[in-house]
Amino acid sequence: MRWEHAERMKGAGKLRLSGVEMTDERRSEPPRGGGGPGRGKPVWAWVPGYGWACFAAGLTVQLLSYYGARVLTAGRELHLLEGPLDAMIPLVPAWIVAYVAVFALWAASGLWILSESKERSVHFLCIYVIAMVLAFLILVIYPGTMTRPEVTGSDVFSRVLAWIYTMDEPTNLCPSLHVLITYLCWRGCFGSRIIPRWYRRLNGVSVVVTCLSILFVKQHVLIDIPVAFAVGEAAVQAARLLGPERLLKREH
Repeated sequence: MRWEHAERMKGAGKLRLSGVEMTDERRSEPPRGGGGPGRGKPVWAWVPGYGWACFAAGLTVQLLSYYGARVLTAGRELHLLEGPLDAMIPLVPAWIVAYVAVFALWAASGLWILSESKERSVHFLCIYVIAMVLAFLILVIYPGTMTRPEVTGSDVFSRVLAWIYTMDEPTNLCPSLHVLITYLCWRGCFGSRIIPRWYRRLNGVSVVVTCLSILFVKQHVLIDIPVAFAVGEAAVQAARLLGPERLLKREH
């Protein structure tokens, strides 16, 4: 068909073609799922139900893995994991800010990843569950510990760190779940259609900051970091091979 005339309608985003109106193709379609944070929308509005379900399931598996390992290793001989390089790292209580702040990043990243689509939610949940199961097995098979320095400062950072020391014993060290979860949040942003590039970069920076924080507040030792990376990447590759999201496609 030959179009004799085309005129763009101002402010309408449409084309008039010989008296026939058509939607401008350059206008992007909204992504599937919740689509991420929206202006003026509360968090429960942009995260779909399946996203919350996967979030709750992942958190449950994480808690079972962490506290389950602690129960099963109670009273067992613990291996001292620190090496000569760990003794050279100073205690810097101010890094407790980064150590605690990453919890908010986990929640934001997890909910954003899980809000894109059912397929990506199921896939990320599979990655998370595999990672937590692998971490649980390592924590139980080779339980480790470390020696902590005495916190002598009276500033607010030292007080918070001292309080965390009383709440969290130096066990369940390798792999570091702090590093593992931050790494999974970063990897989970890969290939997303709704998470902007700046946020993916923020997650990448947070991986480095988290590694530094766990060392400077003496919650972990150096060996806990590469083991966490290895567990995280193994979970990513295992989920890629399993392809759990294909089960949803079969239902349709």
